[in-house]
Amino acid sequence: MNQQTNTEPVELKEQRALAWSLCTDLTAGNRIFSKLRPEMFTDDASRFIFETALDLYKRGVPMDNIQMEAAMLASDRKKYKQYNGLEVLREQMITLRHTDNVMHYADSVKLRYVRREMVKLFFGAQANSASEEVPVLDVFQKVTKRLNELMSEGVDDIATKHVAELTRVVLEKHTKLANGEYTALSIPSGIFEFDYIMGGFFKSELSVISARPSHGKTAMSVHMAIQVARQGIPVLFFTLEMSEEQMVNRVIASLTDIAPEHLRKKGLNASERQELDAFIREYLVSLPLTIVYMSSPTAEQIRAHTLLAVNNGNCGMVVVDYLHMMRTETKGSDNPVNAVGNNALAMKQLAVDADIPVLLVSQMNRDIDRRVDKERLPVLADLRDSGVIEQVADVVFFVYRSDLNGITHDKETGESLDGVGKLIVMKCRNGSTGTARFRFNRTFTKMSNYKPVKQSWEN
Repeated sequence: MNQQTNTEPVELKEQRALAWSLCTDLTAGNRIFSKLRPEMFTDDASRFIFETALDLYKRGVPMDNIQMEAAMLASDRKKYKQYNGLEVLREQMITLRHTDNVMHYADSVKLRYVRREMVKLFFGAQANSASEEVPVLDVFQKVTKRLNELMSEGVDDIATKHVAELTRVVLEKHTKLANGEYTALSIPSGIFEFDYIMGGFFKSELSVISARPSHGKTAMSVHMAIQVARQGIPVLFFTLEMSEEQMVNRVIASLTDIAPEHLRKKGLNASERQELDAFIREYLVSLPLTIVYMSSPTAEQIRAHTLLAVNNGNCGMVVVDYLHMMRTETKGSDNPVNAVGNNALAMKQLAVDADIPVLLVSQMNRDIDRRVDKERLPVLADLRDSGVIEQVADVVFFVYRSDLNGITHDKETGESLDGVGKLIVMKCRNGSTGTARFRFNRTFTKMSNYKPVKQSWEN
């Protein structure tokens, strides 16, 4: 097992502790890959592991020890044998009890790199300054340029771009739209009035859907996922509460005339089984909707699964049902509210990194049930653990059913509200807010666009 002799003991330990943290903590990559580059490592083994982990991260592959070993072997068999894979980190495997200091190690690796580069720069400047063959202005320019580059190393997690560059990206997108390379800038949700208000779902945006129990937040998210998939856009639907069979039953009930109670309780009769068989062969096999059941996953696991699908061209939108079923790993002074907020922030980052819309289902606080007003209309603060969710979400909307609050007729028009629901858009960062109506059947398995019912006195 070889080590670089020019690596100081403390520096070596920090770099290898960092490398081991990448292998054991799924959150480490999210935090440090924007801060570090391979050339910042002086220990060749740590650099090799970092490069491998970075490649896995970009491809959306979870970074457990097995994946790391396989990727290291595939990347450079000679180096893998030289270090005997992750055996090079045996000391860290034994002594490193937690990864709480991973950011400290990352900052230290970066600071040491900057110091080395400054020493190299000034030694070079000293040599060039002593040579009469090198113009003094050239020395100044080279030193100033490199110093500015080293100063920028201290600016973390910020991608700075000139406004002209960003505007050119927008122009290119609209040019492709005009040339037919894009069919639309947004993805319709399948609810016309909702799309009229906010324009549909947009890439890189996080939309949060919420509702009181039994008001239909999951049913609506399933409906929207199906409508997006029917447009030929691959949808990943992460179900964290219901099993795959329960979710499929919802899909079947929403797209066929098969009775929901037969799917759940009585069993399908012969004609329904025949209908379902034909439905699978003629329709479902070509519907790009994938259901992923995960029990209490971390945000990083959802991210890894999504990025892998995106890279393979199998994902154009993600639905996560629901936020409060995601695992929350609290550390130090974190409380559950902060942990939920961190998961919401991770879903927003996923939308940006994958350049797809993400629809996140969220619960509501119980306080709304104690309100004295009959309508009990939701507000943003009704989101459970609302703080960070309100801030990071691009869109927040609520599913609202007047009938469940004992309101049977519209107070202004007198129209019956039987089978009429509302999507109340409370936040839309880049668009409008308002209320969109939709229609649903009694079992709330089928939803459709709102159309007013003609009164008896109308022609």
